[in-house]
Amino acid sequence: MILNFQKAIKSKSKNTSTPILLAIMMVCFSFKTFAQFIPSQGIPNLPIDIPANIQLPNLGSSRIQSGSRLDDQPRKQILDPLEKAKQDSTKKADELELKSNKEKEEFRNRIFGYSLFHNTKSGFGGSLKIATPKNYILGPDDELLIEVSGISVFQDKKIITPEGFIRMGGTIGNINVAGKSIDQAKSIILNKLSEIYSSLRSDNGGGSVLSLTLGNFKTVRVSVLGEVSKPGTYPVSAFATISNAIYEAGGITEYGTMRDVRLIRGNKVVANLDIYDILVNGNSKNDVNLRDQDVVQVGNFSNRIILEGKIKKNGIFEILPTENIKDLINYAGGFTNDSYSSKLKIIRNTDKQKKLMEVGKEDFGTFKLQDGDVIKIDPILEKFENLVSISGAIYRPGDFALEENKTLSVLVKNADLKEDAFTGRINVIRLRDDLSKENISVNLSDILLKKSLDLELKKDDQVIILSKVNIREKFYVRIQGAVNLDTKPKENETGYFEYIAGESVEDLILRAGGLKSSASTARIDVFRQKLPTQTDDNTQNEKFEKFSFAIGRDLFVGPSATTFILKPYDQVYVRFAPNFEKNETVLIEGQVVYEGEFPLLTKDQKLSDIIKSAGGLNAQAYAKGATLIRKIKLSEFEINQRNKTIAEQSDNSLDKKDLDVVKAADVSLNKEESIDIDLESALANPGSAGDLILQDGDLIRIPKLLQTVRVQGEVLYPRLSVFQGGNLLDYISSSGGYTSIAKKQSTWIRYANGTVSRTKRFLFFKSYPRVEPGSEIFVVGKTKSDVTFQQVARDVATITGILAGIVNVALIYTLVNKQ
Repeated sequence: MILNFQKAIKSKSKNTSTPILLAIMMVCFSFKTFAQFIPSQGIPNLPIDIPANIQLPNLGSSRIQSGSRLDDQPRKQILDPLEKAKQDSTKKADELELKSNKEKEEFRNRIFGYSLFHNTKSGFGGSLKIATPKNYILGPDDELLIEVSGISVFQDKKIITPEGFIRMGGTIGNINVAGKSIDQAKSIILNKLSEIYSSLRSDNGGGSVLSLTLGNFKTVRVSVLGEVSKPGTYPVSAFATISNAIYEAGGITEYGTMRDVRLIRGNKVVANLDIYDILVNGNSKNDVNLRDQDVVQVGNFSNRIILEGKIKKNGIFEILPTENIKDLINYAGGFTNDSYSSKLKIIRNTDKQKKLMEVGKEDFGTFKLQDGDVIKIDPILEKFENLVSISGAIYRPGDFALEENKTLSVLVKNADLKEDAFTGRINVIRLRDDLSKENISVNLSDILLKKSLDLELKKDDQVIILSKVNIREKFYVRIQGAVNLDTKPKENETGYFEYIAGESVEDLILRAGGLKSSASTARIDVFRQKLPTQTDDNTQNEKFEKFSFAIGRDLFVGPSATTFILKPYDQVYVRFAPNFEKNETVLIEGQVVYEGEFPLLTKDQKLSDIIKSAGGLNAQAYAKGATLIRKIKLSEFEINQRNKTIAEQSDNSLDKKDLDVVKAADVSLNKEESIDIDLESALANPGSAGDLILQDGDLIRIPKLLQTVRVQGEVLYPRLSVFQGGNLLDYISSSGGYTSIAKKQSTWIRYANGTVSRTKRFLFFKSYPRVEPGSEIFVVGKTKSDVTFQQVARDVATITGILAGIVNVALIYTLVNKQ
């Protein structure tokens, strides 16, 4: 835009519209510059309206391109939405297909017997390791093993030809055995061989024996049709059965029947196989051997019933027209032990809607089921028909049978009443006919003494006997001060103990872990609460009575022991000895002659004193960088008061519409704070204000002489520099100078001992803090919040004035050209 502006000025065109176009271009450039100062949140109520876009005439540039670019993937999605829609559609179709297949597989697995032929380990492929059946019919490709033993010996293998013969050769010639059983073929071969081996003839003594067995047997081809996974014709072994053929065809589908599988031979049904008979009874008599050209026909199912609930096998069962609910329950393995078997619920589909039916146990053998019926078997009720219960101050609480505990006195006797039982009033909770509860209060003591009639119990009665201990207020005593509570169980750390009648102060001290070494036995304070009198006297002001006395440190029972006996709610205070001081220490780390822990010898021991105790500083010590770490211990009350005060001050600031809100760090019960110290001054001037009085647990760290200065924040090259003297600006310059968003006036510096100093300004003069070894210089950057609405308004006003001046220049130029 700037180049176009310069070209337009150099051209000195006399076109009157040129100045106006130049002015518009300057306006656009000014808005672009101004937009960089506008926060991303927007500025409310601007004094002028900024157009969203400005259309410019063609001044040498066909379009104005933005500085941002889209990466390749988003650009492809924008330029090729059809491809994205196609991918989404394919993905959705795959998900629907996956869901449909999952639902179909779940339905198949519910069908009783479905997995029998779909299990690769089921073993229905047929076995070759079986004895040759006597009724096996020989055919082409069967191999016969002929063996003569005894006086005569002969062995041979013969394969039945396609014409049905075995070729024996010689004078015997061919023997026709096709279509014959093994026994028949053996008889024929025996007659032929006896012409050669006379010892085979029975009239000759029978000195030899003929053995005929089957070697390699033939393969037959059978067709498996109907509702199987892979209908077709399959070659199977001559020993294969109907079930083997179904297995070869991939098993029965979810629409096929398992109750009437037909074997068709010569266009006639020669066998009907009921697979349930195999599954339930193990009866395979109808699973007959197949012959060549047999057809196995699997039709569609007729009636299927869904069985759900408390039954051993939930699923979908197929029933025959002659079968009933008893047969169905038998196929499912029977009821579970918690089933409600007296009555079943049956949901049946009618022509228009569903129908709910109930069938009693007596009708299981006669009720006619229909295809699609759903039978639901509910569990028995979680309820006892003869139960009474007792709880409370008894030795054997729990449930009892009503037949053996018909009255209250018998139940209490069987449950064994405790000695602390409150028998003056017990409660019996009873259910009414509408299942609402009622309470019956009786005097058990009178019943046991036979002063009143016994209470006859009913089903579901609950007897509650309270303990005298439980209905009595729990008394306690409390002890605090110089006793070893921290050695007792956790529940006693607060000093509360159960009251025991006749207990003395010494007894309670022992229960609290004994006296501490810092305890004072010269004065024990006991505060006793004044209990209310029978008359309501509101003039009494005293809440406690105070008792003070001494005790023996050995706590022995003897003449020196006190006779003060505690009462409920007494509060005992064991005071600390006034002249006892616990050991207080300070830890020194770093560049001293002797590092380590040093005791505070006096209550007012100072910083310079402890350094002398450590042998003074060594040659490498940097006294200006020394720090003091102190643990500040506050109670919960002090922390709550502090937070409350800060909150109140913050609320006041907000009420005054002050932009500065009080910000304070969170304080915990034990928090470490760094205290700024000037060790160099303290050692030079012992006893001065900077020579602090130390406290127990203080940590003094004295580093080696530091030789670096670190510059951080909004500088071009944040770095760690070697200390070479100079002022703050020298180190800023060595780090490349300030960045464009640096707040120069907010630059501050942190010294090695933790003290902080910042750049100060007076009128047009700036005072920079000194730089010392180990210093860290921080240059703060501007944030969005640094741009206030007043600044933006001021900038808008300035830009508006500039634009007005440009427009005026353009108008003057136009008027001059017209003249």
